[in-house]
Amino acid sequence: MSRRADVAGDRGERISYPERLRQRAATEPARSALLLVDSDGRETSVSLADLANVTERASHALCRAGVGSNSLVIVELPTGTAHFAATLGAWRLGACVVPLSPALPDPEWRQIVEVACGWRPTVVVTERTAGVVQRVDPADLDA
Repeated sequence: MSRRADVAGDRGERISYPERLRQRAATEPARSALLLVDSDGRETSVSLADLANVTERASHALCRAGVGSNSLVIVELPTGTAHFAATLGAWRLGACVVPLSPALPDPEWRQIVEVACGWRPTVVVTERTAGVVQRVDPADLDA
């Protein structure tokens, strides 16, 4: 049984979410994939093509950081394109994703990261810099 997040493709075959995103982006690139609303109520639409492109770049950045099918990727980013790109990029590599709130206090955050690092190879996508064993800067995702 696959540990990857699977969906049905165009022909009914089982494929990963990132692969399905690529399929849809190829056929409907301008279609909205995400509608992000900021704290002021302003809406930003992200197209399928744009999300597929940032997911591809995120996947490459995570791969360079050593993420693979046995990895755990902690994503601690505000809801936005970078958060979705990091999640989908990790899934594309077969990694397990643990989303954490950026509002999590430091002691609790450190405890979760320490436990995760003891469990399996772990990469943290965060804007925090203290106490991270293997970190990918959100700016490196190019999202």
